[in-house]
Amino acid sequence: EYWDQGPFAKIEKWVSDSYPNHPGADVVELGCGVGGLYRQLKPHLNSYLGVDSSFASIALGRHLALGVPYSGTLSIPEDLLHGSVSRKIQIPVDLGLGSGLGLGGRVDLIVGDLESLPVQPGRWDLAIALNTIDMMDEPSQLPALQHALLKAGGIAIQSCPYIWHEAVSKKLRKILPRDVRDSAGAVEWLYAQEGFGIVNKITHLPWLFFKHVRQLEIYSVHLFTARK
Repeated sequence: EYWDQGPFAKIEKWVSDSYPNHPGADVVELGCGVGGLYRQLKPHLNSYLGVDSSFASIALGRHLALGVPYSGTLSIPEDLLHGSVSRKIQIPVDLGLGSGLGLGGRVDLIVGDLESLPVQPGRWDLAIALNTIDMMDEPSQLPALQHALLKAGGIAIQSCPYIWHEAVSKKLRKILPRDVRDSAGAVEWLYAQEGFGIVNKITHLPWLFFKHVRQLEIYSVHLFTARK
């Protein structure tokens, strides 16, 4: 039941329930990777901007999600008996920016750093950040950033397995109330401090990651939506 990419299916359901009609939501995704979530949410969007610090991820994402030409070869780890062997694969490419389509040109993926984000604040219906908060030196910066990006009444979506660096954990524990005893409660508290109210949440949601044809990793993520 989790082969639907885990959180992606839950997020699509939440977004489709909130924006059932055209033109849909204006979405910014922080840490968008190769744009997989955009491809799933596309029917419910008015516009989408994905931001990631990885140039390689953005180049591949613009190819897969927008149809921009890509000079590299797409392959996956296949077998290790004779060394690292990869198999070429064919992934369907959406017709998007490269062919003048893609929400009428209202979609793009760009390289950017969360600490100096090249994105207009106060104009987004949804601000999404998946598996990001535990990689930040100051976790409280993420809810503050999403709050700044959103319109009044906008929704932040957050998920994470919370694999904290010990130095970050120590700083986080110093500011938390004594009754907050776990990572999920800590992050919900951070969002509440920024003025968000939790709307939907799942405390443990399995998320499968493909590493090799015979190897999958599974994470349990905390996923929620919170309204500004």
